[in-house]
Formats: sequence, C-alpha cells, structure tokens
Amino acid sequence: MTQLLHTRSETLAALETLAASATEELILALRTLSPDLPLLTEALTERGLNTWSDLIAWVTRRGVRLLMAFGDEDPLFDVDRHRRVWLEASAFANVHQGNAQILCAPHGQQLGKLWTLRFRRPIRAALWRLATDDTRRLTLPQRATLAKGPTLRPQRIAQAFAVADGTRALIGGVPTDMRQTDQDWHDIAALIEDADFAGALRAHFADCWSAAIATGAPTLASEPRPVAAVSRRQSRPELRLLRTLSDPSDGPLAFTGTTRIQDAETHLLRIFGAARHHVYIETPAFRHPALAEALADAARNAPDLQLTVVLHPGADALPFAGALPGTLARAEDARDRTLAILARSFGQRAAFLRYAPQGRDSVAERATDVLAGRVIVVDGTHIVLGSHSLTLRSMRLDTEASVLIRDRSLAQDVLARRARKWLGVSQDAADAAQAETWAAARAPLEAFAPTAPAPRTTRPLSLPDEVF
Repeated sequence: MTQLLHTRSETLAALETLAASATEELILALRTLSPDLPLLTEALTERGLNTWSDLIAWVTRRGVRLLMAFGDEDPLFDVDRHRRVWLEASAFANVHQGNAQILCAPHGQQLGKLWTLRFRRPIRAALWRLATDDTRRLTLPQRATLAKGPTLRPQRIAQAFAVADGTRALIGGVPTDMRQTDQDWHDIAALIEDADFAGALRAHFADCWSAAIATGAPTLASEPRPVAAVSRRQSRPELRLLRTLSDPSDGPLAFTGTTRIQDAETHLLRIFGAARHHVYIETPAFRHPALAEALADAARNAPDLQLTVVLHPGADALPFAGALPGTLARAEDARDRTLAILARSFGQRAAFLRYAPQGRDSVAERATDVLAGRVIVVDGTHIVLGSHSLTLRSMRLDTEASVLIRDRSLAQDVLARRARKWLGVSQDAADAAQAETWAAARAPLEAFAPTAPAPRTTRPLSLPDEVF
C-alpha cells in the first residue's frame, strides 16, 4: 500500500505512527529532527508522550533497536545548521533508554589541498569567526577544525526517510523542524507498506551507515556497528527506489567524488524522453543539461507536450552554503542555461514559475531547504518524489533517496492537489496539465521567462560542473 502525504500535519502523524509501530528496529535517516517537536497523534499523547524525545525514549525502552543518522552540515561555512544537527543528535543521545546508535554523518568526500589553498581567504575568514565565537557553542568537529585545521566536504547527505522493522517506510519531505508551519510546508512524502521496497531502502541505509563509519562519523550513543543487510530485489516496477551514492576521490585536485549509483538520473532520462502529454516539475533548482535535453527531444517528438516548472530558489543547496567566491554566479548561470534549453524547445507550451514570497529569485537568499517541493509528475502516470533536486550535484554526487511510483490515480491526484495548492482553485485534470493554466499563477508564485545568462564583468570561478 502506498499513501501520499501532502501536508505537514499528516506527514508528521504518519512518521510518529511508523516510529511507534516498530517492534524490532527503527531507522531514521534525516536532515533534522527537533527533540521538542510536539507529537500530534492522539494515541501517543494519551500515553503521556508529548514530544519526539518522549517517543524515542519510549520506543527504545521497549527494546527496539534505534539507528539514527543525521546528515551533518559543514561546520565551518554552514555553522547554524551544523550546530542544530549536533544539538538535536545530542538531545536524543541523552534520552534513549536502550539499544541506540546515533551518528552525525558527513559525506566522505574531502576538498583537495590545492582547492583549500585556492580558497584560503574565505577559509581564514571563517576560521577567525569560529575562533572568536563562544567556546561553549562549539561542536566536536568545530573544536577539531580549530585545533587541526578544516576538513572541507563539498558533498552532503541530503536524504530523508524512515524504516520500521524492514517492512514499512516513509520517504520524501519530512517536516521535523519546530520552526516550520503548515503554511510554510510545500513538500510531499510517501508512506509505503511494502516489504520489498522497505527492504531495499534498508539495504541502502546499510550502505550509507557503513560509509559513515568509514568516514569516522562521531557517535553520540553506542559504538556504531555495520548494519547487516539482507539482499532484496527491488519491488515491482510500479514502486522503485531511486538513489544516488558517490565514493570519495583523493588527491590535491579532488573536489567531487566518483559516482557509484545514479538511479534517479537514469530513470528520469528515460521517463522524460518518453513524455507525450504533460510534465510537472517542482524542485529547488534545475541545473541538469542532460535532463533538459531529454525534455527538449520529447517536445520535438510530441507537438502537444506541455511543461510546468516550479522552482524554489531560496532552498537551493550549494557547496559550503554558497560561501566560496563565484559559486552563486556559476549556479545562476548554469540554471539560466538549462532553463533556456527548455524555453527554446517548448515555447508557449511551457510555464516557468518560482516561489518568491518576498520577491526572492536568487539562490543567494536561502530558506530552509526541507520546506521546498520536490515532486515530478509525468503524463499523469509517473511520480518521482524524495530528496533529489534536478542538479548534477544531487543526481551524481550527494547521498540521496527518492521513490518512483507508477500509478495513474495517485499521479493525477498529485497534479490536481498541486494545482489547487498553487493556483487556489479547483482544476480538473485536463486544465492542470496545460501550461497556460499555470502561467496565470499568482503570489507566492510568480511567472518568469528564462533567458540565457547575461554577460558578467568578472569571470565566474572555474569549478567542476558536477559541483552545481
């Protein structure tokens, strides 16, 4: 059974119920999880459980093995997010009452020494800010950075999912930050009760867990041990796990890892190329020329193909939080080139919109990225949702997990709900699949016309394309 979760409240309730239902093992692979986040499920609050701290204590007290992996952020350039992850992980380490392993896991890729030398000025400035900060606020990685020098990691672990007993899973947008509200929430998740899919997701977690241990990710509870993964085939083609994994590369010029698994890119190239009626894309960023070319080919082969692209630029993720010189310019140029491919190919058959509640249109003005929508609907039959953005970095380098669902009823319902959410009126399936319907969207969405990158007075920094 697959149930799509469209609101913050129903997603939180589903995650709470999933965690509480675990009898042997609970896996939580998240970007953030506030320990003081109030529980919404009445059956749990009636037990006297009021927050996620209470829930984790209760679950582990019943003998359930807890494996919790937080995707750590850069301790030097993304200080606030990094500290929040460590505070949350530490809080759960203090309340668990049983067999628990809790990791703050960075990606294993390290920046080569020549790149570190190239960026010595912003690195020195960031080190000075860290050294003059309140020492009581420093995390273990930040203390190590000041004592031994920085270990810069240009890739990240972006996925968000939970697995209970290897048979039930929740994947996609997980609203686990207390600062979020229903009005802010724009993502979507899937609750999947399917032993094959959940088993495949658990095996993926086992790979990530082993990589985190090899990286030396600090443990905040019991000593981490490898997760035994029972080999499972993917479930039927109608429900497929899409993941991205990359292995660290060494050397003085190392910036990007070596792609090991790129399921999402492979399947999206195939699905986009076969599109015939309508493609709906909602993503923080679109910087993937090959995916754009696949859509362009489909537009030439299918004269009636419609395209809707909704961007959440404030949630775009750049290496080192965009702090390195030239990265913002490179990202915006790559975005503009990619969207220009689509604009030329589709013409009036495409609608381009961006989420701009305060007129934001630059990746420099970042919001909480877990709020952004990440969902694709193709021809009213295919849904892709999860942690992936349509960027080279997300599709080839970062650690990501999404799900491909082939279900006409669910796909058409997703499109209708997104139209109702963004357009504010009820749209039938035919109208929601027309670009002109979306072109009339109002605030907080705004329509825009993609253009090729404008000439710049200074040349943007030369970095590998996959960084963006």
